[in-house]
Amino acid sequence: MSFEAIKKQEQEYILHSYGRVDVALSHGKNAEAWDVEGKHYYDFTSGIGVNALGYCDEGWVKAVTEQAGKIQHMSNYYYCDKNTQLAELLAKNSGLCRSFFCNSGAEANECAIKIARKYGEKKHAYKIVTLENSFHGRTLTTLAATGQDGFHRLFTPLTEGFVYAKGNDVEDLKAKLSDPEVCAVLLESVQGEGGVVPMEEDYLKAVRALCTERDVLMMLDEVQTPHGLLLQLSARGHSAGRCNGGEGAWRRLADRRMHRGRESKGQLCPRHERLHVRCKPRGVRRCGGGRFPRIQAGILKRSAGKR
Repeated sequence: MSFEAIKKQEQEYILHSYGRVDVALSHGKNAEAWDVEGKHYYDFTSGIGVNALGYCDEGWVKAVTEQAGKIQHMSNYYYCDKNTQLAELLAKNSGLCRSFFCNSGAEANECAIKIARKYGEKKHAYKIVTLENSFHGRTLTTLAATGQDGFHRLFTPLTEGFVYAKGNDVEDLKAKLSDPEVCAVLLESVQGEGGVVPMEEDYLKAVRALCTERDVLMMLDEVQTPHGLLLQLSARGHSAGRCNGGEGAWRRLADRRMHRGRESKGQLCPRHERLHVRCKPRGVRRCGGGRFPRIQAGILKRSAGKR
């Protein structure tokens, strides 16, 4: 199908919940992708954090293909060796105890919120502190947890019980935690949708100490920072020197992906139609009618010319 035919079909049959870029990708390999018209791109978006291994990683393709030929779905009624093996691998490499497998980041955060509410029930505490500029999902409750008014305005009244603190501001967090009805703090180690804004190491240590002191849970939303996307299993494993500023870590990671497997040739144009690549530590720009973190608006067209 041509791009125009795909776009027309999408507009007629798919709910208009996202603003899309005028590109229909056809296939890819590692960090490279091609659209239905044969144009070639380097893709730094990773499917918004999903394709951590790039497109069509050989080991991933082999594992998925083999499993599809055995059993494609298993309900929670049965034990599953793949689940238990993965849970053990995660526990031994993360230092955490157990895993809860689910379908989306929003569902994971819903689970965390339920755990926090259950933990606080013994002392009649139900409020959860999240950060301004945060993003935790698109369900009604995770929208309420999200600290951005733009996501709230069409869906009120939202789930109650969320309080928003300023990121990297210990004194503001102390003030919010003075409320005895607070049962947890939920934050992103690096704010993703909010514009790639990392939390400082000293701030995270202060959050941990305050949560212990006040007997509230500290919960990290690392939906955008797991599985090597920041060169470690999670952002939690970074020190300030390796993660500070955000921009440098993303630039190093982008460079590593772009040169994976062979020497890159051709000029990388910093603009493709309305797509801009701006590795800034703050802010969001509009792109094709949707909101994209600046670092995520990262499809680069490869063209002829000197580097």
